[in-house]
Amino acid sequence: MNAPGRPRSARDELLDEIMAAARREEAMERRAHAAGPRARRHRRRIVAIIVALGLGAAAAAGAADLISTGEPVHDKTPRSERYQPHEAGAPTLVAKASDPAGSTTWGVGIFTSAAGLDCAVAGQVRGVTLGLIRNGTFHPYERGSFGTCAGKGIPIMSDRLVIGGPQPRTIVFGRTRRPDHSVVVESGGKPHTVAPAAGGAFLFVFEGKLRPDEAIPHAGAKLQP
Repeated sequence: MNAPGRPRSARDELLDEIMAAARREEAMERRAHAAGPRARRHRRRIVAIIVALGLGAAAAAGAADLISTGEPVHDKTPRSERYQPHEAGAPTLVAKASDPAGSTTWGVGIFTSAAGLDCAVAGQVRGVTLGLIRNGTFHPYERGSFGTCAGKGIPIMSDRLVIGGPQPRTIVFGRTRRPDHSVVVESGGKPHTVAPAAGGAFLFVFEGKLRPDEAIPHAGAKLQP
């Protein structure tokens, strides 16, 4: 089981690495200038290594985008404005979690329905887009796809996305109205805990297909400020 972190793309991580390398290079430049010609030659070799590492990181960042994009996933949910996203471009991706096999990333997005309900939807992630990977092709959710919604009086709303195939997964997701408390689920006799993301969203990724009575989310301990 994996728990979510803050959404970060491969390009974000690459930019962080490049900025850190630039700061290190600037520091080495100052030290080499003070130490003389021999140190400057050594610095050039180090800079060459940094450049090589940067190119490797760029290749890794690009690899995340190599998977092809196919037709959107058709939402077969009966049409109802009550559960349809109110704003264009919804949902907003707020949390991601790595797959246990490390082959993909799962995410949860949030939106407000036309009826003012708090809603969430989960899927696999490409960039900041939710969808599903089928036969090596990423299929984004079609525009206006429905999610799981809850009225104002429900303290914690949850749903699950069950994926079959050779590596089945159960994605437990939802939103809580107590964002200052952790969210806890139990599976295999063990508790799993996450801190809610923006909008009270949460996400758990489990290997296999869980029983319906497993991994029911509930509020946990109060988070430290």
